[in-house]
Amino acid sequence: RFDGDMLLFVATQDDAPQSADSWRPYISGKIAVHEVDCEHVHMMQPVPLATIGRVLAHELDRQSPPAGQSRTFKQANDDRRSKSESSS
Repeated sequence: RFDGDMLLFVATQDDAPQSADSWRPYISGKIAVHEVDCEHVHMMQPVPLATIGRVLAHELDRQSPPAGQSRTFKQANDDRRSKSESSS
């Protein structure tokens, strides 16, 4: 089981788009669902991949420390847990 949050990219043109609930047994944190307007088989094509890339870039920027500061992976994970516990 993964102890953390997850970004789930869902292809919306499939017959049965995958639900975040199907991942719940494997993820302890929040599951943020991002819809991608394509079939699953085409998710790595340039247009859908650009959508995925923008979301990933935003999330990485959001979690990056301010300029001139650095954090270890453990510090970032501890910060994430603290925020999650305080919002519960």
